[in-house]
Amino acid sequence: MKFSFLEKNSYLCHLLLVFFDMLTHHFIIALRNILKYKAQTLISVIGLAVGFAFFTLGYQWIMYETSYDNFYPNSKNTYRIYGLDKKTGTIFDRLPLALTEKLQQDFPEVEKITTIYPLSNGGLEWEGKSLGFIEFTYIDEHFFELFPPKIICGKTERLLNIEGEAVVTEKFAKKHCEIFKKGVKFI
Repeated sequence: MKFSFLEKNSYLCHLLLVFFDMLTHHFIIALRNILKYKAQTLISVIGLAVGFAFFTLGYQWIMYETSYDNFYPNSKNTYRIYGLDKKTGTIFDRLPLALTEKLQQDFPEVEKITTIYPLSNGGLEWEGKSLGFIEFTYIDEHFFELFPPKIICGKTERLLNIEGEAVVTEKFAKKHCEIFKKGVKFI
């Protein structure tokens, strides 16, 4: 059975009219039920809103947790090791330095390892001028191999290979270093 162009279009128009009539009918019934069962409708709408809110929060939290530190190279294979006191259940982020050598000896899967020492305060002097007490994070020379920084001034390779060498933030440099106070820009 072959339809002409007009017959096909009239049939599609008929289907669309039936579809819109059906939607109108369902909308009217839904509106009547909403007006008839106000308490149930209110509870359902509040439940739906709370559900959407918690879904959105959960989704945002999962996205944050799974994308954290993804801007580092090889971040999928980067891990942090914690210690656990079995008696108290306390978690320690400070582990013995000898553990780094032991991990590399016993586990050939470990490609690179670095250590981060706890924060401490100390006096800092630069070009004979005291800068006061500064908060420090001590790291070893392998840290920047795993977590490469954006360097705006100074040497870019083999960081922290000389005793007494320091890497500072741009904010610290602008506050204390004369070359930054003069408005010199580095790229």
